Amino acid sequence: MIYNNKNFLTFLAAAVFWTFGLGFRGQLPSAQAGVNEEEASYFFAELLKSCEASYLEKTPTESLIRAGLLSFVERSGCVLHWSSERIRVRCYHQSVEHPLPIDSADEGAELLTRILKLKTVSKVSSAELREAIAKGVVNSLGDPFTAYLTAEEVTRLKTFGNWGAGIAVAPKQPDHIHGIRPGASADVRGVFVRDRILRINGKPIGGLNYADMGALLVGPSEEQLTLEVARHDGIHRFNLSRSDEASVPIWAQKVNRDFLYIRPGKFDNGMADTMWVQLAPHAAVKGVVLDLRHNPGGLLTEGISFLNGFVGAGMLGSVHPRKGHPVQTYTASQAQVLSSLPLVILVDGGTASVAEFVALVLKDRAGARLVGQATLGKGRVQRVIPMPDGGALRISVAELVGPSGQRITGSLEVDHYLAPAAGNTAISGKNPAEDSWVSFAIKLLSKP
Repeated sequence: MIYNNKNFLTFLAAAVFWTFGLGFRGQLPSAQAGVNEEEASYFFAELLKSCEASYLEKTPTESLIRAGLLSFVERSGCVLHWSSERIRVRCYHQSVEHPLPIDSADEGAELLTRILKLKTVSKVSSAELREAIAKGVVNSLGDPFTAYLTAEEVTRLKTFGNWGAGIAVAPKQPDHIHGIRPGASADVRGVFVRDRILRINGKPIGGLNYADMGALLVGPSEEQLTLEVARHDGIHRFNLSRSDEASVPIWAQKVNRDFLYIRPGKFDNGMADTMWVQLAPHAAVKGVVLDLRHNPGGLLTEGISFLNGFVGAGMLGSVHPRKGHPVQTYTASQAQVLSSLPLVILVDGGTASVAEFVALVLKDRAGARLVGQATLGKGRVQRVIPMPDGGALRISVAELVGPSGQRITGSLEVDHYLAPAAGNTAISGKNPAEDSWVSFAIKLLSKP
């Protein structure tokens, strides 16, 4: 029988289309072309093994796999079924099943590779899906400072990691600005601490983590950085420029004749020795202002060498890796240059890592007073592990602990809160004697 009814033929074609699932979500399925099984399996195995072996806390393989799968289905539009006995991921009319438990990273890597090869109805590429899985695995560790960085992000951070607009974002709320470097473009243009970032260069930043934000904010000085933020009085847009934040020189000078202002800069190789050479002629002072504003930290060994100039014999602190591994302790070498002097430390939302550790130790051992704003809260020792795809795993392997046993699990609170300084400050090239924060510190030191 031959039908000439055009409507009937249209109906029949539609019926066949839906019978075979071709109309699912209105798109044709797309195979994840270009998936090299050997490379993908090796990548996932290295990522899982690195997380298992290196992170601060022991993490079950299955929890890492589950997090990776949840990220995959969120990006791909597939469906995950996880029972007590079996995992099943269904994409369109295909599925992958695997029994539980998963006993090894190699087994988990093989499962993730099989899933990556599924046909999906999403336009997301296999490379993007692999990145989503990797970031899901690493983010499940719950540490804002631990991150999987893509090859592109690694290149950007290596090339432009020191070039920023002077913004530090909150680790646990990366869309919130936690600190502004005095004198930087963000400070000059009127960006405020506690502003909430909505867009960077026109792109919404919802869902980005701390590491993602860091990679977006750094870059070459000529590259545009447009920041859109929300605050209590509405939405504000800023066009910012970048500068080299690592170029702050070591600085020591007397202020008001009787007090010494010290700005050590980043704790890089040789910083402590250079610092003490500059400080030796100024030992006869009544007090010290140590400026650690927007100091990103650096090498713990340099921090220890720096601390030896302030305190005598005794505990400086310790490094605590995962439970079951030996704790490394540090004690003073009695090589102090400025011992037994009143000390005020200037800190802000960009004071991080080893700089926070130095502030904590000096507060405990030397009675230093912290002045300014709450610090970043990055009391971590980190390791960077290269990944087979050219990316890297930046992972927290130990915690920094002060001499009294205090961990830097959150911001160091200040003894005296100060509002942001108006105009330029000592860390942006202004004479320290004209810096309002330094003046406040000297008033504290001058009191009996």
